[in-house]
Amino acid sequence: LGPSPSRLAPMTTAHRPTFHAAIGGKEQGGGRYVAGVSRVHVHDLAGQLTVKRREHGQGTQAELRGKDLRAELEEREAEHLKAIGKASGAPALKPPPPPPDLGDEDDDALIIDPDDADDKHAPAPLTAAAASDSDDDDDDDEDETEELMRELERIKKERAAEAAKREKDNAETEERERDS
Repeated sequence: LGPSPSRLAPMTTAHRPTFHAAIGGKEQGGGRYVAGVSRVHVHDLAGQLTVKRREHGQGTQAELRGKDLRAELEEREAEHLKAIGKASGAPALKPPPPPPDLGDEDDDALIIDPDDADDKHAPAPLTAAAASDSDDDDDDDEDETEELMRELERIKKERAAEAAKREKDNAETEERERDS
């Protein structure tokens, strides 16, 4: 037979046991400390020993108590809506209460509309020709109202369909997360 393989090539040291097992953390590397080290790195020191307090003008509790946050929020919302072009023109103030009814004085009734300063009293009774024109206007108004109601219903249906789709997508996503 031929010479044994061990005589042909020298063996590597990979098969021999290690005297120092591989340990992670502080144990790895060559310079192991036997005794503890008393030095502390600057990054391990406390950077702030006191908590900073809010100064005047930085939103202290005393300042917040005196503010009307709701009014400020509504004002900012109105400014934003005006900036994006969706403002209604007039501020959203509550309408004043109606004046008490003192009787059947229709001709002297005041019209309360701050935008219309010209109208001091109720309009005069309509003539026959003007009455027929107002009937046509009423029909047009009714048609517009019906059209707006149909549009509102269509929008509500679209939003409901979008909400249902979102719910379905969320449910599917949650189910996939639970399964994985």
